[in-house]
Amino acid sequence: MRETILSNNEKSFVEKSILEGLRVDKRNLNEFRNLGLFFGQDVGSVICTLGATKVFAQVSCELSSPRTSRPNEGTIFINVEMGPMAAPHLEVGFPLSDSCIQINRILERTLRESRCVDLESLCIIAEEKVWNLRVDIAVLNHEGNVMDCSCIAAVAALAHFKRPDVTTTGDGEFIIHSPAEKDLVPIVLHHYPICVTYALFDDGKIPVADPTALEERVSEASLVLAVNSYKELCCMNLTGVSLTSPHLILRCSEMAAERSRRIVEFIKSILEEDEAQRAKGNLPKGFAESIALSNLPSNFHNEEIVEKIEQPEIVGIAESSSHGETSDDEVKIIDDNTVTSGKWIEVTSEDEDSSSDEEMPEQTNTRTSQDAPKTEKKLHSNESSEEEKTIVLK
Repeated sequence: MRETILSNNEKSFVEKSILEGLRVDKRNLNEFRNLGLFFGQDVGSVICTLGATKVFAQVSCELSSPRTSRPNEGTIFINVEMGPMAAPHLEVGFPLSDSCIQINRILERTLRESRCVDLESLCIIAEEKVWNLRVDIAVLNHEGNVMDCSCIAAVAALAHFKRPDVTTTGDGEFIIHSPAEKDLVPIVLHHYPICVTYALFDDGKIPVADPTALEERVSEASLVLAVNSYKELCCMNLTGVSLTSPHLILRCSEMAAERSRRIVEFIKSILEEDEAQRAKGNLPKGFAESIALSNLPSNFHNEEIVEKIEQPEIVGIAESSSHGETSDDEVKIIDDNTVTSGKWIEVTSEDEDSSSDEEMPEQTNTRTSQDAPKTEKKLHSNESSEEEKTIVLK
């Protein structure tokens, strides 16, 4: 499915609103959307939400041979996938989209070339066996700024992941311990690089933080800055048809450093809460907390669904007794939570046909929308006559 082409009116509306300092989602030009992190039951699994954008990241490890150029270091591999679940215009499989390839390359430069992961701690036996970390990122919903959401998810997953402990015997052999034998070992991170994206408008003069999908399509260029909490620039990427000034890049770098510091503090606080809950034995129940309950019907907001079965009303023909006392043949009729006393009228076969025309209007008026079929209850008389007495229940 091809991506829907934007009309000239949509483009001009977004551009004019940004020139006036306004945005379609009522944010300021330097305002970011709400950030959310939700860890799964397995270590190294996390869902990151940035507004409506949602990304899933999973870290795994396996034994492999080291590279010949670095025999005492482990390796890290990053894989980004974007399918039709993220956006209708994306396709499954290869070839990958340009945006997916670009995100993969920027993440490799941010995480691998910045040396944020201590790769030497992943070595088991030099030149023989090392740990190979694999970071799989799946975009669940694409509503703009997938770059920042993927980077935050990858960093949080690496900080949350723990590998099995290994013991070397000294003769070139090693033993991998299970979690029951020895506690898992966390990955050593020297720093937390965070990507911050700005969309450039008006010939590269106006930067817009955390652009939406619509703003990304209308923007002239995109500036990605990867900064850690120590205000160190780990990666910078500028794409588009518009140029910008060094002064604007420095101004965006200062704002990105402050944004990175806040995100790193948020990640560490969520990690501490998750570690405390796991120490108490309270494991997360999947990613149920990542579901926005405000988008669900009211019946699903922690309310019990009770099935109501409405019974059709039973209307009888009763004749009030002339005396204050009721006889043995009188029956109590319950209708609309009221109790009335009356006596059933015996209807013979001759009177039934003659009174059918008169009773039809009353039947149509007293029946509910879900009319119950007319039931006939036949009672045999105690007398010796062979005639049957019929009681009509409407």
